[in-house]
Amino acid sequence: MKKLLIILTIFLLPFQSQASGIYDGIWQFPAGIFATVNQNGSSLAVIILQNTIWEAQLGTLVGNRATIATVYGYVSATIEIVFNSPTSAAVTIISCINGPTEACLFPAGTQLIGTKIF
Repeated sequence: MKKLLIILTIFLLPFQSQASGIYDGIWQFPAGIFATVNQNGSSLAVIILQNTIWEAQLGTLVGNRATIATVYGYVSATIEIVFNSPTSAAVTIISCINGPTEACLFPAGTQLIGTKIF
């Protein structure tokens, strides 16, 4: 029985663990926008979902501020994020260029307030 528990423990435990960043999680913004935030040191990866459209953004985190840019999506955007706390963030659209099939949801200068929900 002891051997069985040891074998199960080996297979059920993750082989690689990674500390999560304080901003990691699911965030909600106005207009039905959700984002997953994944922090790894000073790197920030954000996946934005609005209805059925999604885009991937990458950037660098310095202190509580990050600048991210589109690496995959229907538009090309640059966004500044200021994390006011681990559960609150202000997002400012720095620039957005319409794509061939989709238009930017917000013009440059728009500010949105997000809340971490998970």
